[in-house]
Amino acid sequence: FEARPLAEANQDELYRCYCTAFQAGDAAFFFDQSEAGRREYFDTLGLEQVRSAAGSSLILKDEILIGFTFVLPYREKNCHISCMCVAPEYQRLGVATFMLHFAIKEVAALGNHSITLGTDTNMAAFQLYRQNGFEIVEE
Repeated sequence: FEARPLAEANQDELYRCYCTAFQAGDAAFFFDQSEAGRREYFDTLGLEQVRSAAGSSLILKDEILIGFTFVLPYREKNCHISCMCVAPEYQRLGVATFMLHFAIKEVAALGNHSITLGTDTNMAAFQLYRQNGFEIVEE
């Protein structure tokens, strides 16, 4: 797989990837939303702000979108992952770890000291973040 700039992304294609990834996951908030609610929530994740932001990326395999990361500047010397997802058939193959390391490297190269994200500690993704050095700073 390869990382490409998010600037090349089609919003509807990203939304389809988002829905496919979260439908196969364990994020309770996703299942509590209506279809319209899901789209509204997705549209609040900051696509236009992250299109050219460091760390934001498309992940492709054979020219097919298999995941993406939205990274926003957030507070002084920090960036925030507002969304990260991987298509179900590519989960548990190291793609998400690659995405995290790519985002961390890119934001650090611009002088940022930290990167944050929000997740439910009951989600499987929580363990991925812990295994990659993330710590709980507030619940």
